[in-house]
Amino acid sequence: MALEYKVLQFHYPDVGQKVHQHPDEDFVWVKDSAFAVFDGVTLAHQDPYPNPSPAAKAAEIAAKSAVETMIQSQKDGLTILLDAFIKANYEIKKLNKNLGLTAQTVNHLTKQYAATVGAFGFLRKDILFFGQINDCGVMVFDGVQQKFPLVDLLLDPQPAVGILTQWEQNGRFKPGSKEQHQAFRKEVVNNQDCEFNGIKIRFGVMTGENEAVQFFRYGAIKVLPGEIVLFYSDGFMEYIHNQEFIQLLRTTDSHEEIEAIIKAKFDQGLKFQKEKSLVVIKF
Repeated sequence: MALEYKVLQFHYPDVGQKVHQHPDEDFVWVKDSAFAVFDGVTLAHQDPYPNPSPAAKAAEIAAKSAVETMIQSQKDGLTILLDAFIKANYEIKKLNKNLGLTAQTVNHLTKQYAATVGAFGFLRKDILFFGQINDCGVMVFDGVQQKFPLVDLLLDPQPAVGILTQWEQNGRFKPGSKEQHQAFRKEVVNNQDCEFNGIKIRFGVMTGENEAVQFFRYGAIKVLPGEIVLFYSDGFMEYIHNQEFIQLLRTTDSHEEIEAIIKAKFDQGLKFQKEKSLVVIKF
Protein backbone atom coordinates (compact mmCIF):
# COMPACT_ATOMS: atom_id res chain seq x y z
CA MET A 1 0.00 0.00 0.00
CA ALA A 2 1.37 3.41 -0.98
CA LEU A 3 1.81 5.91 1.84
CA GLU A 4 1.01 9.59 1.67
CA TYR A 5 4.06 11.79 2.04
CA LYS A 6 5.27 15.35 1.68
CA VAL A 7 8.58 16.40 0.16
CA LEU A 8 10.49 19.50 1.25
CA GLN A 9 13.61 20.70 -0.58
CA PHE A 10 16.32 23.01 0.72
CA HIS A 11 19.36 24.21 -1.19
CA TYR A 12 21.80 27.02 -0.41
CA PRO A 13 25.08 28.10 -2.02
CA ASP A 14 28.03 29.25 0.09
CA VAL A 15 27.15 32.26 2.23
CA GLY A 16 29.01 34.75 4.39
CA GLN A 17 32.74 34.49 3.83
CA LYS A 18 32.38 32.24 0.81
CA VAL A 19 33.88 29.08 2.23
CA HIS A 20 35.42 27.73 -0.97
CA GLN A 21 35.30 30.75 -3.26
CA HIS A 22 33.86 28.72 -6.09
CA PRO A 23 30.51 28.31 -7.85
CA ASP A 24 27.64 26.38 -6.27
CA GLU A 25 28.33 22.69 -6.97
CA ASP A 26 25.36 21.01 -5.22
CA PHE A 27 22.39 19.81 -7.23
CA VAL A 28 18.98 18.55 -6.09
CA TRP A 29 16.56 16.73 -8.37
CA VAL A 30 13.15 15.41 -7.35
CA LYS A 31 10.71 13.89 -9.79
CA ASP A 32 7.69 11.67 -9.16
CA SER A 33 8.77 9.32 -6.36
CA ALA A 34 12.54 9.60 -6.97
CA PHE A 35 14.93 11.86 -5.08
CA ALA A 36 18.57 12.85 -5.50
CA VAL A 37 21.12 15.10 -3.82
CA PHE A 38 24.56 15.37 -5.43
CA ASP A 39 27.63 17.39 -4.51
CA GLY A 40 30.31 18.10 -7.09
CA VAL A 41 33.86 17.40 -5.94
CA THR A 42 35.87 20.59 -5.48
CA LEU A 43 38.64 21.06 -8.05
CA ALA A 44 41.29 21.96 -5.51
CA HIS A 45 44.24 24.21 -6.34
CA GLN A 46 42.61 25.72 -9.42
CA ASP A 47 43.32 29.43 -9.90
CA PRO A 48 41.28 30.89 -11.38
CA TYR A 49 38.55 28.45 -10.45
CA PRO A 50 36.63 27.27 -13.54
CA ASN A 51 33.23 28.91 -13.93
CA PRO A 52 31.02 27.25 -15.05
CA SER A 53 32.30 24.45 -12.86
CA PRO A 54 32.83 20.94 -14.28
CA ALA A 55 32.07 19.60 -10.79
CA ALA A 56 28.69 21.35 -10.80
CA LYS A 57 27.94 19.84 -14.21
CA ALA A 58 28.89 16.38 -12.95
CA ALA A 59 26.48 16.75 -10.01
CA GLU A 60 23.65 17.86 -12.29
CA ILE A 61 24.23 15.09 -14.83
CA ALA A 62 24.43 12.42 -12.13
CA ALA A 63 21.30 13.58 -10.30
CA LYS A 64 19.16 13.75 -13.43
CA SER A 65 20.47 10.46 -14.80
CA ALA A 66 19.94 8.59 -11.52
CA VAL A 67 16.39 9.93 -11.13
CA GLU A 68 15.41 9.05 -14.70
CA THR A 69 16.76 5.52 -14.31
CA MET A 70 14.87 5.03 -11.05
CA ILE A 71 11.62 6.30 -12.56
CA GLN A 72 11.78 4.34 -15.79
CA SER A 73 13.12 0.95 -14.68
CA GLN A 74 10.79 -1.95 -13.93
CA LYS A 75 13.46 -4.17 -12.41
CA ASP A 76 13.85 -5.28 -8.81
CA GLY A 77 14.30 -2.30 -6.51
CA LEU A 78 17.89 -2.92 -5.42
CA THR A 79 18.90 -3.67 -8.99
CA ILE A 80 17.42 -0.33 -10.00
CA LEU A 81 19.63 1.47 -7.50
CA LEU A 82 22.75 -0.20 -8.82
CA ASP A 83 21.72 0.50 -12.41
CA ALA A 84 21.06 4.14 -11.53
CA PHE A 85 24.52 4.49 -10.04
CA ILE A 86 26.26 2.80 -12.97
CA LYS A 87 24.34 4.88 -15.53
CA ALA A 88 25.05 8.15 -13.71
CA ASN A 89 28.74 7.27 -13.41
CA TYR A 90 28.85 6.44 -17.11
CA GLU A 91 27.34 9.84 -17.94
CA ILE A 92 30.14 11.45 -15.94
CA LYS A 93 32.66 9.40 -17.90
CA LYS A 94 31.20 10.87 -21.11
CA LEU A 95 31.41 14.36 -19.63
CA ASN A 96 35.07 13.85 -18.78
CA LYS A 97 35.83 12.45 -22.21
CA ASN A 98 34.29 15.56 -23.76
CA LEU A 99 36.54 17.63 -21.50
CA GLY A 100 39.58 15.68 -22.69
CA LEU A 101 39.96 13.88 -19.36
CA THR A 102 40.72 10.16 -19.48
CA ALA A 103 42.90 7.75 -17.53
CA GLN A 104 45.70 8.64 -19.92
CA THR A 105 45.40 12.45 -19.67
CA VAL A 106 44.33 13.09 -16.08
CA ASN A 107 47.07 14.11 -13.63
CA HIS A 108 44.80 15.03 -10.67
CA LEU A 109 46.20 18.55 -10.49
CA THR A 110 46.17 20.64 -13.66
CA LYS A 111 43.88 18.06 -15.24
CA GLN A 112 41.31 16.84 -12.70
CA TYR A 113 38.25 14.70 -13.34
CA ALA A 114 34.86 16.34 -13.17
CA ALA A 115 33.42 14.29 -10.32
CA THR A 116 30.62 14.10 -7.79
CA VAL A 117 29.31 12.24 -4.78
CA GLY A 118 25.64 11.77 -4.00
CA ALA A 119 22.69 10.21 -2.24
CA PHE A 120 19.49 9.13 -3.93
CA GLY A 121 16.50 6.84 -3.69
CA PHE A 122 12.93 6.12 -4.66
CA LEU A 123 9.67 4.83 -3.25
CA ARG A 124 7.72 1.79 -4.34
CA LYS A 125 4.51 1.65 -2.34
CA ASP A 126 5.75 1.55 1.27
CA ILE A 127 9.36 0.56 0.51
CA LEU A 128 12.14 3.13 0.34
CA PHE A 129 15.14 2.12 -1.77
CA PHE A 130 18.20 4.25 -1.04
CA GLY A 131 21.90 4.53 -1.80
CA GLN A 132 24.85 6.83 -1.34
CA ILE A 133 28.55 7.35 -1.92
CA ASN A 134 31.07 9.27 0.18
CA ASP A 135 29.86 12.26 2.23
CA CYS A 136 26.34 12.68 0.88
CA GLY A 137 24.09 10.78 3.25
CA VAL A 138 20.79 9.04 3.86
CA MET A 139 18.98 9.03 7.21
CA VAL A 140 15.63 7.56 8.23
CA PHE A 141 14.06 8.50 11.56
CA ASP A 142 11.21 6.51 13.07
CA GLY A 143 7.89 7.91 14.20
CA VAL A 144 8.29 7.43 17.94
CA GLN A 145 11.25 9.80 18.44
CA GLN A 146 13.99 7.29 19.15
CA LYS A 147 17.34 9.00 19.56
CA PHE A 148 19.17 7.08 16.85
CA PRO A 149 18.07 6.85 13.20
CA LEU A 150 16.87 3.61 11.65
CA VAL A 151 19.17 4.24 8.68
CA ASP A 152 22.37 6.30 8.75
CA LEU A 153 24.53 5.84 5.65
CA LEU A 154 27.58 8.06 5.33
CA LEU A 155 31.29 7.62 4.74
CA ASP A 156 33.37 7.32 7.90
CA PRO A 157 36.00 10.03 7.27
CA GLN A 158 38.45 8.94 9.98
CA PRO A 159 40.57 6.50 7.92
CA ALA A 160 41.02 9.12 5.17
CA VAL A 161 41.90 11.78 7.74
CA GLY A 162 44.28 9.29 9.34
CA ILE A 163 46.29 8.64 6.20
CA LEU A 164 46.57 12.37 5.46
CA THR A 165 47.76 13.00 9.02
CA GLN A 166 50.26 10.16 8.71
CA TRP A 167 51.63 11.62 5.48
CA GLU A 168 52.04 14.98 7.17
CA GLN A 169 53.66 13.59 10.32
CA ASN A 170 56.21 11.53 8.44
CA GLY A 171 57.14 14.53 6.32
CA ARG A 172 55.86 13.22 3.03
CA PHE A 173 53.63 16.24 2.37
CA LYS A 174 52.81 19.61 3.82
CA PRO A 175 49.16 19.92 4.94
CA GLY A 176 46.92 21.10 2.12
CA SER A 177 49.70 21.11 -0.46
CA LYS A 178 49.22 20.47 -4.15
CA GLU A 179 51.41 17.40 -3.87
CA GLN A 180 49.28 15.97 -1.05
CA HIS A 181 46.09 16.55 -3.03
CA GLN A 182 47.54 14.91 -6.11
CA ALA A 183 48.73 11.85 -4.17
CA PHE A 184 45.39 11.44 -2.38
CA ARG A 185 43.47 11.54 -5.66
CA LYS A 186 45.90 9.13 -7.31
CA GLU A 187 46.51 6.65 -4.47
CA VAL A 188 43.39 6.74 -2.29
CA VAL A 189 40.32 7.81 -4.29
CA ASN A 190 38.51 4.80 -5.81
CA ASN A 191 41.20 2.42 -4.53
CA GLN A 192 39.34 -0.38 -2.76
CA ASP A 193 42.59 -1.86 -1.45
CA CYS A 194 43.78 1.31 0.30
CA GLU A 195 43.93 0.97 4.09
CA PHE A 196 44.94 2.94 7.17
CA ASN A 197 45.89 0.90 10.25
CA GLY A 198 44.16 -2.14 8.77
CA ILE A 199 40.89 -0.29 8.05
CA LYS A 200 39.67 0.18 4.49
CA ILE A 201 39.51 3.86 3.63
CA ARG A 202 36.63 3.42 1.16
CA PHE A 203 36.96 6.90 -0.36
CA GLY A 204 34.91 6.46 -3.52
CA VAL A 205 34.01 9.24 -5.96
CA MET A 206 31.97 9.21 -9.17
CA THR A 207 34.63 10.12 -11.72
CA GLY A 208 33.38 7.85 -14.49
CA GLU A 209 35.91 5.20 -13.51
CA ASN A 210 34.41 1.73 -13.20
CA GLU A 211 35.98 1.29 -9.76
CA ALA A 212 33.57 3.83 -8.28
CA VAL A 213 30.74 1.29 -8.10
CA GLN A 214 32.65 -0.66 -5.43
CA PHE A 215 32.03 2.23 -3.03
CA PHE A 216 28.27 2.55 -3.58
CA ARG A 217 26.25 1.51 -0.53
CA TYR A 218 22.56 0.85 -0.86
CA GLY A 219 19.60 -0.82 0.78
CA ALA A 220 15.85 -0.75 1.40
CA ILE A 221 13.51 -0.24 4.32
CA LYS A 222 9.77 -0.37 4.86
CA VAL A 223 8.56 3.07 5.84
CA LEU A 224 5.70 3.77 8.24
CA PRO A 225 3.50 6.77 8.99
CA GLY A 226 5.34 9.37 11.06
CA GLU A 227 8.79 8.48 9.74
CA ILE A 228 11.15 11.01 8.16
CA VAL A 229 13.69 10.39 5.38
CA LEU A 230 16.61 12.71 4.68
CA PHE A 231 18.89 12.85 1.65
CA TYR A 232 21.60 15.46 2.21
CA SER A 233 24.96 16.84 1.19
CA ASP A 234 27.75 17.36 3.71
CA GLY A 235 26.93 21.02 4.27
CA PHE A 236 23.86 19.94 6.24
CA MET A 237 25.74 17.68 8.67
CA GLU A 238 25.74 20.25 11.45
CA TYR A 239 21.96 20.40 11.17
CA ILE A 240 20.91 16.78 10.77
CA HIS A 241 23.03 15.64 13.73
CA ASN A 242 21.27 18.16 15.95
CA GLN A 243 18.33 16.69 17.88
CA GLU A 244 16.53 20.05 18.04
CA PHE A 245 16.60 20.35 14.26
CA ILE A 246 15.28 16.80 13.80
CA GLN A 247 12.54 17.55 16.31
CA LEU A 248 11.63 20.62 14.27
CA LEU A 249 11.28 18.43 11.18
CA ARG A 250 8.97 16.16 13.17
CA THR A 251 6.70 18.96 14.29
CA THR A 252 6.21 21.13 11.20
CA ASP A 253 5.52 20.77 7.49
CA SER A 254 6.21 24.45 6.88
CA HIS A 255 9.04 25.08 4.45
CA GLU A 256 9.19 28.68 5.61
CA GLU A 257 9.51 27.76 9.29
CA ILE A 258 12.27 25.22 8.67
CA GLU A 259 14.11 27.59 6.34
CA ALA A 260 14.03 30.34 8.94
CA ILE A 261 15.84 28.06 11.42
CA ILE A 262 18.37 27.01 8.79
CA LYS A 263 19.20 30.59 7.84
CA ALA A 264 19.34 31.73 11.45
CA LYS A 265 22.49 29.63 11.90
CA PHE A 266 24.37 31.12 8.95
CA ASP A 267 26.08 33.67 11.19
CA GLN A 268 27.29 31.01 13.65
CA GLY A 269 30.47 30.14 11.79
CA LEU A 270 31.90 28.56 8.66
CA LYS A 271 30.43 25.13 9.39
CA PHE A 272 26.96 26.58 8.76
CA GLN A 273 27.98 28.61 5.70
CA LYS A 274 28.97 25.83 3.29
CA GLU A 275 26.84 25.06 0.27
CA LYS A 276 24.21 22.58 1.35
CA SER A 277 21.27 20.57 0.06
CA LEU A 278 18.56 18.61 1.83
CA VAL A 279 15.51 16.64 0.75
CA VAL A 280 13.06 15.82 3.53
CA ILE A 281 10.33 13.20 3.00
CA LYS A 282 7.68 13.11 5.73
CA PHE A 283 5.25 10.19 5.85
